Amino acid sequence: DNMRVAVAKFVGPHQKEPTRALLQLRGHYSFSHRFCNAYRGNEKGHVERSVEYIRRKAFGLKDRFVDTSEAELWLSSVLEKLNRAKQTGTGKSASEMFAEEKAVFGKLPFSELVCCEQIQLRVDKYATISYRTNRYSVPDHLVGRFVDVNILSHQLEIYFENKKVASHKRSFQKHHWIVNIEHYLSTFKQKPGALPDSL
Repeated sequence: DNMRVAVAKFVGPHQKEPTRALLQLRGHYSFSHRFCNAYRGNEKGHVERSVEYIRRKAFGLKDRFVDTSEAELWLSSVLEKLNRAKQTGTGKSASEMFAEEKAVFGKLPFSELVCCEQIQLRVDKYATISYRTNRYSVPDHLVGRFVDVNILSHQLEIYFENKKVASHKRSFQKHHWIVNIEHYLSTFKQKPGALPDSL
């Protein structure tokens, strides 16, 4: 389809250029990709039909739960039952066929693939970097320097000269300050009176 995380740009009437992130994922796990056209469900094989099938089998009879954990347990039990059922075409269950497939799988990569957005930001006079209106602290000796930031779904990891210097839980608020007081120890040594009135 045309999702932005996969398609960088169109290079012809039906051709699309993959994003760098998709190429990294493809290289790491050794698979090939095939782009589909928008609003062409017939090009997507059994993917969308499978989702509808599971939704109907799992939540067609029961759709009210106390919390998410109960819904997840219910879904797991339904999937386990479906995967044990013998299929008419092969006489085997999905679990049995998956076990056969696993025997010929390629080896998993040695290293972990980190899925993140990577940007470079400048540290301001408050020893923070600004990302989407929120400020995240870094060690105060980095004021004025550029740092590399890995933005994960719920975490920001900050590097200077390939060394991790800070890690913060990502905030989805607006104009929020996320501060680690240890980043300002050298400042407080020089100006101890600044601590009582500091953020």
